[in-house]
Amino acid sequence: MSELLSHGGDDERPPWRPPRWLLSVAVVVVVGALVAGASVLAAGHDGRVRPGATPASATSPTPDLPFFEVPPSDAVALLLPGARMLGTIERRAPRKDQGPWTVTLRQPDGSFARHSAVVTFPVDESAVGHTIRVGAVEGHVDGPTLTWPIAGRHARVRGDLGTPALVAIAELTTTRGGRPVVRPPSGLRVVASGPYGPTKITEARYGFHDDEVSGLVSTGLITGGGFEDAVYAGYAIYPTTVRGRSAVASPVYGGNFVLAWELRPDVVAYIADSGMPLTSETVDALRRVAGRTRLADAASWRATRPTVRDQVTGFDPMG
Repeated sequence: MSELLSHGGDDERPPWRPPRWLLSVAVVVVVGALVAGASVLAAGHDGRVRPGATPASATSPTPDLPFFEVPPSDAVALLLPGARMLGTIERRAPRKDQGPWTVTLRQPDGSFARHSAVVTFPVDESAVGHTIRVGAVEGHVDGPTLTWPIAGRHARVRGDLGTPALVAIAELTTTRGGRPVVRPPSGLRVVASGPYGPTKITEARYGFHDDEVSGLVSTGLITGGGFEDAVYAGYAIYPTTVRGRSAVASPVYGGNFVLAWELRPDVVAYIADSGMPLTSETVDALRRVAGRTRLADAASWRATRPTVRDQVTGFDPMG
């Protein structure tokens, strides 16, 4: 597909294995979607959700929520008004299960998985790709991924900035207290620093049907630099927009894809379909559905009575 931007050179790459934690994020799980007790938002006469409202049946549509041009600071979930909600889930990760640490850098015009890079430390050693000098040590570069030894272990940087920029970032990376510290090269800035895995995921699942999208659809908000790192590991990214905001679609899991866009440097919104392949037509179709989503505050989210679970991350930093 001509619209796809493929990362990397001509090196033969092994099949990408997604982080196990991402499987529960990027794809709607049918069994989880149909569990008993799934609930929906209950709205007042003006369409706003009232705290403590009694959820309607699982076949009722989600009522309208206000649209925000600028995401409010108290936004905690992403919902799809008018669609048949099957259930909501909130995953929380204990700090010990959040994996290695990340530092996210952006160009001034950058956003999620666009003109950016994610440094992760520590990771497993990798000999994939070709060797390259990183200061006084030797690293390996494979498409959007550069891995090099540092502080007796290894670090990784992934992004779409090109190999020279990745090397520059690596050369300006140190560690402190077991975490990476990056002095950004000229033209870049550090926008976020935190654990690889999400501290929390809020996800709503829907039975959706229109002329272009039909099946199980999930919407959600996720934190953690690991999500962006995993998108870059997919090698193919389709750039698009959601309500004028820069967005990307990427096959982060098998033949399915997730459409994601940045609300804040540390919070990403996403929408995923359970079976759509990554093509220009399906991206446009899901983008139109994404345009109908609305941000919900804590009271609106609690009204859906989400199932709360500890997030079983199963991190594999090498992806």
